[in-house]
Amino acid sequence: MEAGAERIGSGCTAFVSYRSRRGDGEESKERVRMIWRWRYEDANGGEVTDRPLPREIFSSQSDAESWLGESWRELLEAGVEQVTLMEDERVEYSGMSLRAE
Repeated sequence: MEAGAERIGSGCTAFVSYRSRRGDGEESKERVRMIWRWRYEDANGGEVTDRPLPREIFSSQSDAESWLGESWRELLEAGVEQVTLMEDERVEYSGMSLRAE
């Protein structure tokens, strides 16, 4: 599997891998983009979009989680109460509070 970074717009870069596939006797490459991001939410689970917040994207779940571990305090101060981890449009997990409970 080949891998590399690819610019996906707005100055963002995503991790891309290529898998070889056989179809109709011919070898082709399938592009697989792995984009992880956080959706910022209020206490009711509504997406917070009315203020400037970091719009980071990550090549892996662990990179996204590490970044959140370093950034959660600033997000909480900016009014984010909870987050949802997304892989493309798929929810990995949701409703994770940024407050110590």
